[in-house]
Amino acid sequence: MLIKRSIALVLILSVFTASCASTPANPVPVAQIGDDTKTCNAIVNELQQMVSAQIVASGDRGSQIAGNALLFVTGVFLIVPWFFMNLGSTATVEERAAAARYQRLQQMAADRECPNVPVMPAPDAAKDKEKPQARQGS
Repeated sequence: MLIKRSIALVLILSVFTASCASTPANPVPVAQIGDDTKTCNAIVNELQQMVSAQIVASGDRGSQIAGNALLFVTGVFLIVPWFFMNLGSTATVEERAAAARYQRLQQMAADRECPNVPVMPAPDAAKDKEKPQARQGS
């Protein structure tokens, strides 16, 4: 009888601790030490890093949504998967922080008149390239 209670208690505690687990956000600070002394090459390199960081965060957000959808559908039949849904906004926070840092770096590059500054494509521009263009006329 004591073993059954111990097992039940361990299962209950594991469900509650697993449901509270989520990855904490690690946003990039907008202003960083050494921004005043960055060269144009350093600014361009960091701009490219921020584009990569946004792409990674966007992919993480997509996989989080897909995982939550799967857990939700499974949870309709078994309640337990609902406890493992990740409802945090880690990817969104990191994506917005990378975008804000990118804008600051772009302003720094403009102030220093740096050549060859990459331009971040708008999120909708990538989707528009995937859609087939309708032909006009014919």
